[in-house]
Amino acid sequence: YQVLAFEPLQSSAELARASLRLNEPLAAPSGEGWGRAGVVQWGLAEVPHRCYVVEGRDNAGDSRVLPEERLADCNQSTHHCDEAEPVGVATLDEVLQQYVASQVCLLKIDAQGSEL
Repeated sequence: YQVLAFEPLQSSAELARASLRLNEPLAAPSGEGWGRAGVVQWGLAEVPHRCYVVEGRDNAGDSRVLPEERLADCNQSTHHCDEAEPVGVATLDEVLQQYVASQVCLLKIDAQGSEL
C-alpha cells in the first residue's frame, strides 16, 4: 500500500510530515515520505495553476483553496483571507504519475465544499 496526503496549508502539511517522522515504518528517512506514506503540499484541480490557500478562523481543517481572482470574495469573518498562502495546484493524474509507482486501490478526497 501507499498513502499520499494532499495538504495545501503549510502548517497542516508540516504537522502531517512530523507525524510521519514518528512512524518510521511508513516514512522514508528524510521525513518527506515516499516510503509508504507522504505529504504533498499542493491542491488538486481540473487544470494546473497557481492558487491561494486561506485558513479557517476557528478550524484549520476548514481551509479553502482559491484562485487569485476569487480572493476578493473570501469571507474575512470565517477565514484568514489577509494571510492567504500561495500554493501550487495540479491534476490528480499529474501527481499520480510523479509519485505513485503502482495502481491506486483506494482514493478518498475531502473537497472542502468544492464538490462538483
